[in-house]
Amino acid sequence: MTTQESRPGDESWTALEAFDGAENSLTEPAGADLGAPRCVRCGRPLRSTRSAARNYGLRCWTATRTALVQEHRATISRHLDDLAGRLPLLDLDALGRVAEHLADALDTTGGPR
Repeated sequence: MTTQESRPGDESWTALEAFDGAENSLTEPAGADLGAPRCVRCGRPLRSTRSAARNYGLRCWTATRTALVQEHRATISRHLDDLAGRLPLLDLDALGRVAEHLADALDTTGGPR
C-alpha cells in the first residue's frame, strides 16, 4: 500500500482538509454573511437594524432585560427594607423628604397613594 492510498475506514488527508474548511457549515445557513453583526449573547446573526443597534436579538434582549429588571427590583426591595429599619431614626425634615420621594415613585408607577 502506498502513502497515497488509505485503508478501508481510514480518512484521507484531503478529506480532513476539506472538512477543516467547512467547520461552520453545520451552524451557518448557506450564503450567511459572516461580517454581519452578531448577538453578543448567543452569537447568531442580527437581521433587524434595531437588533443590530442594541447588539442583541429579540429573544436575547428580552431575557437580558428581564434579568436586569429582576435585579433592580431586588436591589430596590433591599433599600426599602433598610429605609423601613431607619424610619425611627429620621427627624421631621428627613421624613418629609422620604414621603415626597415615595409619593413621586407611586405617581410614576401608577400605584395607590
